[in-house]
Amino acid sequence: MTAKRIFYITADEMTAFYCHKGNIEELARYSATAEGVSEFTEYLAQQSREPSAILVDVIEEEYRMETIPHVTGRDRNHLLERKLNKLFRRTPFFSAQVQGREKTERRDDQVMCAALTNPDVVESWLAVVRSCKVPLSGIYSISMVTEQLLKKLHLKHENALVLSLQHGALLRQSFFNHDKLKISRLSLVSLSDMKSYVANIQNEVERNQRYINRLQLLPFNKPMDICLLGSSERLEPHQEAFKDSKLLRYHIIDINEAAQQIGLKVQLQEGQCEWLYAYLASLAAPSVNYAPIAERYYFKMFQMRKGLIAASVILALSGMLYSAKSVFDAWQINTKIKDTALQAMHMEQRHAEAVAALPAVKFSPKVMRSAVEVNRQLSAGKFHPESMMSLLGKEISGFSNIHLDEMHWQIVKPEAEVLDDEGNIVETPSNESSLLQMMVIKARLAPQIKNYQSAFNQIDDLISKLKRNQRFVKVEAVSLPLNVDSASTLMGQSGLGLQNPTAFFEIKVVMQVGRDEA
Repeated sequence: MTAKRIFYITADEMTAFYCHKGNIEELARYSATAEGVSEFTEYLAQQSREPSAILVDVIEEEYRMETIPHVTGRDRNHLLERKLNKLFRRTPFFSAQVQGREKTERRDDQVMCAALTNPDVVESWLAVVRSCKVPLSGIYSISMVTEQLLKKLHLKHENALVLSLQHGALLRQSFFNHDKLKISRLSLVSLSDMKSYVANIQNEVERNQRYINRLQLLPFNKPMDICLLGSSERLEPHQEAFKDSKLLRYHIIDINEAAQQIGLKVQLQEGQCEWLYAYLASLAAPSVNYAPIAERYYFKMFQMRKGLIAASVILALSGMLYSAKSVFDAWQINTKIKDTALQAMHMEQRHAEAVAALPAVKFSPKVMRSAVEVNRQLSAGKFHPESMMSLLGKEISGFSNIHLDEMHWQIVKPEAEVLDDEGNIVETPSNESSLLQMMVIKARLAPQIKNYQSAFNQIDDLISKLKRNQRFVKVEAVSLPLNVDSASTLMGQSGLGLQNPTAFFEIKVVMQVGRDEA
């Protein structure tokens, strides 16, 4: 809806209508006098914020069919503005409607130019509207709104002359070709009796037919449809006067049936067509608007304010929806956290029950895990101690009095100089096949050893036997039952002098990694 309040202006008076949701109400009538304008000013001073429109139905209205070069955008607007200023120099209330293109080679645009040739008819009322800062959407003509009526009623006549009777015995006659307005006239008719009214209609139809033919808007052999808008109850008894001919075809359109089709619920009488046009103008703005841009300033501001309010409401609703979604998401997350904690507690309880149900083991899980990890690392490695342990086992097996306690094996990179037992440098290439594997053996002699000498002799025999094996690069004693090194303090184990002594010692054996180990 463009405007709820319509100011219907004629040469003698102005009527204010209020339109809303299928209803129309006549607010007041003001005569075209200084007193009437003063009363209208007092009314607008109290009710100025309502969006409004002016609907004009006066004789001083001119229509011209013109052509302009076919251009678009700003160029077309400039051409139309120059054309209108040239045609209508004495009035600011003009407008144009591009209705199609010619069929000639240039195919220029066909333009219907219209204007209110007497601006004084609306200027006094418009000055009040302007001073009260009324949001004015536009100034429209009855003939322009009639074009909307044809579309609403779905009247598909190639050439149609629409006649409607308004308050004050004003008969509006508008000619349309393919639903496009070409000309429009306004005349006064006699309403003393129906016969006079019907006779006036017949006379006006004949005058319009001659005028339209003279303007070459209708070929002589083409029929014209006469659409008479009024009360069917009063016009049907006079249907004999509206007999169809070869060139004229009459159609009586009941004003209340037309009102129902456009959504108006008010019952109308003969001569109240302005009510119908005012309600149509409140629904949608016609394509031709006589109001200059300056006169529509407050309406533009009203639309902007309305748009900002709508945007604010949408933004507020969006914020509320986003906040509601955030709260809902937080509630879902908290619910999942609680569910996860409950599941974790159940899993811990089940784990404790499963651990309690396991049989008792000799070693702790930590020790078993370490053993498994060592085995996994050995299995995944490239080098293995089997060959070295096998050789050592063969050599030590001849000594029944030697008991092995621990064996520490590792792969080492050769140092810059590695000496054998004779002091010679062992050549150690940098490839993997020449890496060194070292094992530290922790053992003991027990329990037949009676003195240190006997222990030394057995340990020395073992070391000598290991040195004779060419696979071993180096063999040396790390610790003996008695430290006999000249650079160290004399140390030993006092237990060797007792019954069933035990002699502990350590031997380090170095062996070069062969191709079978690499």
